[in-house]
Amino acid sequence: MLSAGLAPFAATPMSRELMQWADRVFVMCEREEQHRTLLKMRFPDVDRPVIDLDIEDRWYRGDAELVRRMLKRLVPHLGPPLKPYVE
Repeated sequence: MLSAGLAPFAATPMSRELMQWADRVFVMCEREEQHRTLLKMRFPDVDRPVIDLDIEDRWYRGDAELVRRMLKRLVPHLGPPLKPYVE
């Protein structure tokens, strides 16, 4: 699993190569940030499933509540974690 961002300041910017590498792409929040729409506009020729986690993109990395919400929404797509998350 890799992480990339759409913002100009993203540590790892989303690229066509990353979109093509992925078998599916998860976005934080279409409702507030239009992440799915932005991906489809930026890479219209890359056909990958884009799954909206519907989690506001306003958290500090590793925030306990963010981790809880992400795990809850990712489990149906990826299954349970192989080992418990430890901060």
